[in-house]
Amino acid sequence: MVCKAHEQDALLSAIRGLIREELRNLDLTTEKSQQTQAGDMDEDVLGFLLALQQEEDEIT
Repeated sequence: MVCKAHEQDALLSAIRGLIREELRNLDLTTEKSQQTQAGDMDEDVLGFLLALQQEEDEIT
């Protein structure tokens, strides 16, 4: 029973180590760049709407 508990602790420790290592190597720049692209898109949409509004003002 003691050996089984020791084996489980060793396995759990190894799994935790692997997870920590993978998290350190994880590249989070993709998520940040997607957020930046979304912000750029918002500015483009607002610019388009502003241009439409200005055209409407010129027509009337």
